[in-house]
Amino acid sequence: MKYFLLILLALATYSANSEELYSPENVIKMQLQFYNSNYKQLLEQNRISETDIPARLIVNDTLILDSVGVRYKGNSSYNIQGDKKSFNISIDGYREDQRLMGYKTLNLNNGFVDPTFMRENIVHKIYSKYIPAMKTGFVYLYINGEEYGLYSNVQQLNKDFLGEWYDYKSGNLYKGDPRGELSWKGADASLYKSDYEKKTNEEADDWTDLVALINAINNSSNLETELPKVLNTDRALWYFALSNIFVNLDSYIFSSHNYYIYNNPSSSLFDFLPWDLNESFGSFPPNLQIKKEEYPTIDLKSPNKTPLLKNMLGKDSFKQKYYAHYRTILNEDFTLDTINAIINSIKPIIDSYVQKDPKKLYTYQNYLTNINSDVNVGGRTVAGITSFVTKRRAYLLNQPDFQKTAPNIKEVKCITDKLFSGSSAVFNVTMKSTATKEVKLYYRIGKGNFQSVQMFDDGNHNDGKGFDNTFGVSINIPQNIKSNNIDFYATAVNYDDVMKFYPEHAEFVYLTKEITQIGELQDVVINEFMASNKTTIKDEAGGYADWIELYNRSGNTISLNKWFLTDDITKKTKWQFPNVSLPAKSYLIIWADEDKEQGQLHANFKLSSTGEFIGLYKSDTSLVDNINFPAQTADTSYGRYPNGEGNFVYMSIPTPGKENTLGIIEIADTLPPVPVCKMDCCGNINLDKEFNLWDMPLDSTRTNIGSITWYGDVSYNYQLSFSSFVQCEDTLVSWTLRTIDCLQDAFAVIIFTDCAGNDTTLFISYIAPDVHFFPDSSGFLVTNPVTVYENQIVLRNLSDKSEPLITDVKLKSNREELTILDSDAHKINLPFTLRQSDSIVFIVQFRMINTENPQDYSDTLQIVDSCSNVIAEAILRVGFDLTSVESNNYENKILLLPNPASDELKVLSDELIEEISLFDLLGYRKRIKLNEVHQNNYITIDVSDMSNGLYNLQIKNKNRIFTKQLLIYR
Repeated sequence: MKYFLLILLALATYSANSEELYSPENVIKMQLQFYNSNYKQLLEQNRISETDIPARLIVNDTLILDSVGVRYKGNSSYNIQGDKKSFNISIDGYREDQRLMGYKTLNLNNGFVDPTFMRENIVHKIYSKYIPAMKTGFVYLYINGEEYGLYSNVQQLNKDFLGEWYDYKSGNLYKGDPRGELSWKGADASLYKSDYEKKTNEEADDWTDLVALINAINNSSNLETELPKVLNTDRALWYFALSNIFVNLDSYIFSSHNYYIYNNPSSSLFDFLPWDLNESFGSFPPNLQIKKEEYPTIDLKSPNKTPLLKNMLGKDSFKQKYYAHYRTILNEDFTLDTINAIINSIKPIIDSYVQKDPKKLYTYQNYLTNINSDVNVGGRTVAGITSFVTKRRAYLLNQPDFQKTAPNIKEVKCITDKLFSGSSAVFNVTMKSTATKEVKLYYRIGKGNFQSVQMFDDGNHNDGKGFDNTFGVSINIPQNIKSNNIDFYATAVNYDDVMKFYPEHAEFVYLTKEITQIGELQDVVINEFMASNKTTIKDEAGGYADWIELYNRSGNTISLNKWFLTDDITKKTKWQFPNVSLPAKSYLIIWADEDKEQGQLHANFKLSSTGEFIGLYKSDTSLVDNINFPAQTADTSYGRYPNGEGNFVYMSIPTPGKENTLGIIEIADTLPPVPVCKMDCCGNINLDKEFNLWDMPLDSTRTNIGSITWYGDVSYNYQLSFSSFVQCEDTLVSWTLRTIDCLQDAFAVIIFTDCAGNDTTLFISYIAPDVHFFPDSSGFLVTNPVTVYENQIVLRNLSDKSEPLITDVKLKSNREELTILDSDAHKINLPFTLRQSDSIVFIVQFRMINTENPQDYSDTLQIVDSCSNVIAEAILRVGFDLTSVESNNYENKILLLPNPASDELKVLSDELIEEISLFDLLGYRKRIKLNEVHQNNYITIDVSDMSNGLYNLQIKNKNRIFTKQLLIYR
C-alpha cells in the first residue's frame, strides 16, 4: 500500500532537466533582443490584440533562440508607471516545435502589489500540495542590453501544464475571464463567449460542456446529486478553501475571474485550476470594508456573483467537506513555521537581485519590511506576509467551526492480501476515538470517479468485534477489469458533525492497492455454496448443514493439506484442511456446521444467510480465492456461472458436487425430443407428450419404472401431470405441461426411478416468446384534438430460441385512431416473424377523438401471435398535453440514491410505489433483485451484478408512470 499522486513530467527540448526553468535554487538570466527599434511602441499597440513581436532570446549566456514572440501581459500590472511591464514570451511563436527546457510559453510577472516578489511563489507551492498548480521560479531580465531586473517566472496554464497533471490534455480548457461568474444566461452557447475564453480546441467551437456545467450549477433540482456528474466537486472545494484562507479575492470566490476550468477527459468532470495569485495574503481589493485578516470562511452574503460558491456551500454535505479541507490547510500550511520556511528558502536566492534591480516597482526597504510588516505603496496598504498569517490564523482559530475537535483516524487499509478480478477486497478504518457518527470508504477501480460506501462497526462487516472502533466494508472487484489498482480513501464524521479525510489531502492524494492476476483465477476456486440449507442436501449424519463447494479447474491433482478456509478475513487460519487432495476437474464439499465430530470435512464455522465472507488460503496463508456474498435465500445456492470461472449468481437449482448449470440440466441427445411451442403456445393449451420407457437410454438392469418424482424452477409457472402407470411393469407414460403465464418460461425436471433404485433424469421445457416493447409502458404518448402525434415503438424478441409469428397489432380502445407507419428500417407487413434476438421499429400515430371533453387515460397496445394469444403488451399513457407538466412534478417526488450507483440503489418516493422496472438503453428489461422493501415508498435494489452503463428506471405510481435515468458505475 502506498500514497499515490499522479504527476507526469514533460520532456525537455533544450535541456535534460526541465525543472531548471523553475528551479527554486537559482535565478535564470534572460536577454531579449528585439529586431525592431520601436519595439516599445509595438508592444503597446499590440497589447489589446495580444499580438507578438519577434525577438531573440538568450538564456544564461549560452542558449540562443533566434525567434520568439513577445507581448505585454496583464491589466493592473500594466498600468503602473515605468518600463517594468509583465511579459508573455511565446517560445513557439514563430517555430511551432520550438521549446525552452520543455516549455513553449513564459510568463514574467513584474511583482505588482508584491514588494517581496514572493507571494506567487509561496502560494503556488502550497496550492500544489492540494490541487494542480503552476511551477514558479525567478528570472533576471535584460532587454536590448538594458537591465530590467527581477521577475517572477510563473508557468503558463496550457497543454504543457495539462500534460503534467492529467492523463489526457485533449479536453476543453476555459479561462474565467473577463466575467466568469458561472451564472445562467440560457442554453445558447453564444451568450457565454464574451465572458469566457476557450483556450483549447478553439476550432471545434463546441461550448456545450460549459453550458451544461453552468446549467447544473444554477438549475439543478438536487445539486448534491446533479453537480458531481459534471464538476469535480472535491477539487472545487479545495480551490475555495485555499482561496479563502489566503484571502486571494482576485479569484472566483470574490471577483469571479482569474481561474481556469478543465474538462478532464478521464472523468468527464470539470476541474478548477488557480491563476494569477500575486494578490494573495489580502492584497485585493484595496478598499475592502472589513479587515482582510477577518474575511469570513464562508461569505454567502457578498453581492458579488458567485453562484457556484453560494450554491455548494449552502449545502451541508459540501460545507462539511469544505471545512474538513480548510482545517487541513490551516493545520499544515497556514502556519508561521511553514510560511517562514518557504520565505527563508527564497530570500537568500533573490535578495541581491532585488537590491540591484534598477526598475523594481518598490524600494529595497519595502521588500525587506513587507516580509513581516505592512507597507503603504501606490496609495494602498499591502499586508506583511508573516503578520497577515499571524492575525488571520488567530481569527480563524477563534471561529466556532475550528474550535471543535475533529475525528481521529488511526489507519485506513485494505486487509485482503491479494486482489484479483472477480474477487473481493475488504477495507478497515480504525479510529482512535469512540465518538464516531459515520465512516465512509471512497474508492475507484481505474481512472473513473470515486464512489462512496458506508462502513460499519457491528462485527458483521469484516470489522473484527462489534463496537471496537474498527469499521469494515467489502468491495467486489469486477471480472476482466483493465486496471492494475484500486484507489481509496476514507472520511469520518463525529457527533459534532466535524469531518476528517484520510489521507487528509484526499482526493488529490489517495491510497492504492495493487490488483494482481487480472482476468485470471487460480486452479482451485470457491465454486458454489449454500448459506441456508433447509431441504437441499444432507450430510453424512442426515442433517441439513450449510456447505461450500471447491472445484479444481486444472488438469492435475492438487493437495489441500494444511490449507485454510475461513469466514473471518481477520482469522485466515480459522479452519485447516485435513490431508486431502482434489483430483483434476473434480469437486469437494465442506460442511459449514461447527460440528467437527461428524467428519474431517466439517468446518468450525457456519455461514450467515444475511451475507458474509468466505476465504480460501494456502498453507502459507497466501490468498487462493474469496467472496463477500450478499444475503441468501433458503435452498438457493450462490455459484460461479459459467462453472469454475464466471461471476457468482443465484442458482435456483443447486448442484453440489456437480457442474453449475444455472438451473439448466443437460440431457443426453438420445432422450426423446423436448417440445418447443409451435402453434399451441400458451394460455390454457395443453402440451402433451407420450413416450415409451424403452425409448429411454436404460441399461439391462433398468427395466420398469418404480416411481416418478419431479421439481422445477422457483416460479412454479406451470402445472405438470402424468398418466397412471403400474409400478415395475412395462408401461407407457404420458405427461402434460400446462403453462399459467404465456409470457414466462416453464421447465421441470422429471426423475424416473427404476425398480432397482437407479435414476434417469429428463428435462422438459416451454420457452415463451420473449417479446417486449420498449418502453413497455410510459407517459411518452400524448395527443390533442388538433395535432397528430407520432411515437416510435420498438418491439424486440429477447429470446434466442423462439421465433413467434406476429399476426396482429391491436389497440384496446374505442377512443383513439391508430395508424402504423413505415419506419426507416422496416415495413410493417402483417403477419411477420420476429426472429431470434431481432427487433422491429415502427411508428404509431395517435389522434384524440373525443375533442369536446379531452381527458387523461390509458390504452393498451398488444402484439398477437398465431394462436391469437397476446404475447406482449404496452400500457400507453395518453394525455391532453399533460406529459411534460406531470413529469416535472413527479420527478421531484422520486429520488435515486446514490446515482451513480455501484452495489445498492435506494428508491424513495413521496407516494406509494406500485411497480418498478429497469431497462438498459436498448430497451432490454433487466432483472431486479429487491434487497428490502422498507415501506411502500422506500425500496432498496441490489445492482451489484449489473454491468456499468446507463439505464432507465421505470416507476409506476398511482396510475402515473415515470422514467428516471440511472448510471451504474464502479
